Amino acid sequence: MKRAFPVEALGCFNRGLIALTIAVVSVIGGLIFAVKGGLGRRRGDSDARWWGVSALILAIAFLLPPALDQHGQRDHPIDPGSDHD
Repeated sequence: MKRAFPVEALGCFNRGLIALTIAVVSVIGGLIFAVKGGLGRRRGDSDARWWGVSALILAIAFLLPPALDQHGQRDHPIDPGSDHD
């Protein structure tokens, strides 16, 4: 018998809060990395570009979910009025 641990144990609201926390922490880390990369670039640090790349990777957690939500709403197979969890 298979168990669906995350859905049954955490619930939708808590999973949403966890996802939001991960996105916020990623944005904060991305901002820190962007500042560190900018300061390093000003000083001529050769590793500064990697801080910028890291900032862009961390920004994906902030930018991707709204983009997916916009496109996913058009052809959503589940009735929005039903309780699907």
